[in-house]
Order: sequence, then structure tokens, then C-alpha cells
Amino acid sequence: MPLKQSNRSLQKVAGSTLTIALISTFLTLEGANPPNVLSRTSALFEYRWDPDDNYKKLYYYQSSSGRRARSTYYLVMSSKSRKTEINKIRINFPKRFDSSITTNQLKLCGVEMGGMLSKTKCKKIVPATFKVGKFEKKTFIEIYPNQVLPRNNKKYAVVMKIFNPSKAGMFQMNAFTQAPGDKPVSSYIGSWNIDIR
Repeated sequence: MPLKQSNRSLQKVAGSTLTIALISTFLTLEGANPPNVLSRTSALFEYRWDPDDNYKKLYYYQSSSGRRARSTYYLVMSSKSRKTEINKIRINFPKRFDSSITTNQLKLCGVEMGGMLSKTKCKKIVPATFKVGKFEKKTFIEIYPNQVLPRNNKKYAVVMKIFNPSKAGMFQMNAFTQAPGDKPVSSYIGSWNIDIR
């Protein structure tokens, strides 16, 4: 009788160990190949290149997170992030973001946010002039709307249709806006942390 009980105990321990091993393997594989859905929204875990108490996270939508893949970005500026009227937007990219960006790949629009059943999309194109340049080997984009963007409860987005960088990693893009006035001053409104895998 004690031998049968000992065998049952060993079978329970073996079964528990096998269950734990299967769960661990599943979680490890899940972490190595995260679902594609996560790449289309803000990252659950973020690393920031410029850690700062004043850091503000901005929402973005990214159609593909693969290296060198063709991707559409919606870099969204919500009403909460826009404290003033805007006559200039500047986006600074990190040095490692080696994607080629040209002005004909950019547009500014009023945006409709996506959800579980719908995609983020442009509602209305906002006429604007774009400038793409480099400063200390870092790319920047400057956007000059034809009319001042009002301070309202609408959401706006800078839309980019580009090929993703060739290197994987997290890329922090910082956004600055300038209000109209005699002494224009740029203000930081937030950052998008883009994930490339």
C-alpha cells in the first residue's frame, strides 16, 4: 500500500512539473514572437532614450513594425497635448532612425482614432508645407499648416508612408510646436516611442 501511494505522489509531481514546463515554454515563445497586434499600438513596455520627468507619451499607429517594411505611421497629437494654437510643428528623430523621408511621403490631417473594429484614418487633410532636413546627423521634419491649427478638442496626426529603419529597436521621436506671436517659442508637447522588430 505505501508503494502505491508513493507511485501516485510521484505521478502528481511529474504531472505538475510537466504543466509548469509547458506554461514556461509557452510564455517564453509568446515573449519571443509577440502578436502583430501589439506592434500597431503604443508599446506596453517602453524604453526612453531621453528619460525626463517632463516626458509625455503620445499615441501613434504603425501599420508594420518589421525592419525595412513599408509602413504607414499616424503620429497623433491629441487636444490634451496641444495647449496653444499651432503654426509650426517640428519632429526630431533619433540618429539611429535611418529611414529615408521625403516631403511627398508626408501629410497632416484631422484624424479619427481606431479601436477594436476600426482603423485609425484621416478624416480631413490639412493643407501644409513640409520641410525635411538633418541636424547633427539626425533627421527632423518641420510642418507649417497653411492656417493656424486651433486649440480645440480635435485630434491631428502627421502621417508618414515610409520604409522602416534597417535596425531593430525603440526609437523616440520628440514633437515640438510653435504658437503664433511676435516672439515665437517652441514647446515640447510629447514623444512617440516607435518599436521596430
